[in-house]
Amino acid sequence: MQKFLSLALLAALVFTGCSSDDDNNNTDDGGGEGDNPVTATYRVTFNPNWTEDQFPTDYPANAAFSNILVAVHAPGNNVFRLGQQASAGLQVFAETGDSSALATELTSSGSEDSVDFFVTSSAAGAGPTAAQSVNVTVDPEKTSISFVVSLTPSPDWFAGVDGFSIVLPSDALVSEETLTLSVLDAGTDSGDTYNAADNPTSPQGNITVVNTPPIGTSGGLTPAIGSITITRTDL
Repeated sequence: MQKFLSLALLAALVFTGCSSDDDNNNTDDGGGEGDNPVTATYRVTFNPNWTEDQFPTDYPANAAFSNILVAVHAPGNNVFRLGQQASAGLQVFAETGDSSALATELTSSGSEDSVDFFVTSSAAGAGPTAAQSVNVTVDPEKTSISFVVSLTPSPDWFAGVDGFSIVLPSDALVSEETLTLSVLDAGTDSGDTYNAADNPTSPQGNITVVNTPPIGTSGGLTPAIGSITITRTDL
């Protein structure tokens, strides 16, 4: 399906950060040292809100989410990018909910001595409002966290966060942050309903925010499908 939002607006819709405390208590004064932050552990929790009240158009009786996949990586690497094509592994994940190909794709990226991504997945998918969590570790070289989860049923729709940095401008590490999520189209299937028959997009399109029914409203607005909370656990 075609979407006509500018990339700047798309990026704004993917996620917005909500500090846990307006007085900057979401920082850890001892969390980082210059360009070499310490190793830290985080819990990444997906809190979905895919309800019929939020998404009333053709709401599927079997609505569910795949398992979640979280990747820890250097700031220059990406699991996906808005406005660019999905990788083969992300295509499979978005279309089928199977994360194994994407996990293999990411963990095999890098040199013989160092992989580019540390990947952690939850054990199984869950219902449209059931939380899922995983624990991850960041180190001085890998300070960004990316997240993806796919919607079932859907043609190729998923939600995700592209490269959230846990290092603040002060070089401290984030203590807790909540990011809201919009639904994204992987650009690999042209179906426009939850249960549409397979209709591969040729040539492959780019990743965009879904802003048309049944996800978006007739006015082009996209309600949040949920949020993720990233919480430091080793303090």
